[in-house]
Amino acid sequence: CASTRLADGESCQESSDCTNRVACAKNSFADNAPSICCEDGEAYKLDVPWTYTDYWFCGNRPVGTVCGDDRMCASGICVAGSCASARLADGESCQESSDCTNRV
Repeated sequence: CASTRLADGESCQESSDCTNRVACAKNSFADNAPSICCEDGEAYKLDVPWTYTDYWFCGNRPVGTVCGDDRMCASGICVAGSCASARLADGESCQESSDCTNRV
């Protein structure tokens, strides 16, 4: 039994391992991503394409982190599977409507 809990960003097995006691989740949207104690205890349960099971993922991730949903990103923007600072402008190539500024 550990006498201290793990800080944000440290590897964990379950939420009770963490100082925040709220969120031990994958740090990016990938099957093999390690679980860490999420910053500010922010995590979201998301559908994943590689299995029939939902997984927990940390929120508040920096630009460039692999993502599967806007909620994972500190910017609130996930474009083409990566946290971004802005959505794509009209005329730019996109994978889905939500990647675009106009969302169409």
